[in-house]
Amino acid sequence: MSSRILRSLTVLMAALLGSFGLAACGKPSGADVPGASSNVQPSDSISIGDIGNPGDSPSSSRPTDDGTTDTEPDGSMSPVDTSSPVTDTSGDGEYSGVDVASPEECPVEGVDPIDLDDLPIEAIDTLRLIASDGPYPFDRDGLTFQNRERLLPKQDRGYYREYTVIDPSQDDRGPRRVVTGECGEAFYTADHYDSFGWIQG
Repeated sequence: MSSRILRSLTVLMAALLGSFGLAACGKPSGADVPGASSNVQPSDSISIGDIGNPGDSPSSSRPTDDGTTDTEPDGSMSPVDTSSPVTDTSGDGEYSGVDVASPEECPVEGVDPIDLDDLPIEAIDTLRLIASDGPYPFDRDGLTFQNRERLLPKQDRGYYREYTVIDPSQDDRGPRRVVTGECGEAFYTADHYDSFGWIQG
């Protein structure tokens, strides 16, 4: 047999043995061979920083009573929790989760009474949030009400707290508030402190 044939057989055997060896190692034929192509594509990867909430959109500023806006330290709007208030639409005069002091517990002079039945349903929602200690829709809810108008009985500073009553027709906090006292009394204003009603349970 000529030396050319022997060399050809040797090269062929080496190629066959190499292919079997690569296959046994779990590598596809042609891997690590210069010029060979592979159909294996790198998998797509997603970094945590790429993940966002597609439904998120920037909120507009909400003016507060002192002309500032309700914002977090980074300038973003504080979240509004719209799921917590559970509206009582039974119409039977029962207001579960509402806790206001009776006139006997906390007598108030100089403020006309207003019945729960005469309040907007959003004020009832606010009273429920107060009774459960939040969560409140605005950062300023629960801050001290200073009674500058002096329409409520005079008390020491820090006695009264104010809470937003959401008005669906307003884009900001609107003019409606519930103000509570340390004794447990509660007042409602529909006109941003120009007048008050003493809430009777």
